[in-house]
Amino acid sequence: MQKAEAEENELTEMIQKQKTKNQYLKERNRVVDIKGALRYSTLPRRVVRRWNIQIGDAGASGIGSALAQCANLSNLELDLGENQIGDAGASGLGFALAQCANLSNLTLNLRYNKIGHSGASGLGSALAQCTNLQNLTLDLFYNLFGNAGASGLGSALAQCANLSNLELDLGQKQFICCFGM
Repeated sequence: MQKAEAEENELTEMIQKQKTKNQYLKERNRVVDIKGALRYSTLPRRVVRRWNIQIGDAGASGIGSALAQCANLSNLELDLGENQIGDAGASGLGFALAQCANLSNLTLNLRYNKIGHSGASGLGSALAQCTNLQNLTLDLFYNLFGNAGASGLGSALAQCANLSNLELDLGQKQFICCFGM
């Protein structure tokens, strides 16, 4: 009986490892496709829509790294809503976008992900480094951060020196905050 249970547990563990490996490979392949498409881009405007394909932290950071290689990028619409992006992915994506020296208009949809307090703050801090950013539309509706994340995000975005237009969708009604007052 114990031998049968041990074999069953071992088989269950092997199946789970294979599922995890397959999920990783699927995510990596999706990101490689996106990175390949961006590699040769010299256009100043880019629209990337990759929602609901289960991109996680590594995938979001990888997409950000590919975008950071687009030297002339000034306008970007990036839709990564309905994925599995958490704190590390949001911060990594933000850090990579901060490397886009000419970025002046950004629409970033990260709704329905798994971004917590540190991810929201990290994203805000990274975007504050985008020195040419003038117009920002940021959709973070239905994520995991609360007051601390919203406060960190708002405080960081208040440091954007050239930001003249901001559309921010947090979606959570429990936030009643005033930044910079």
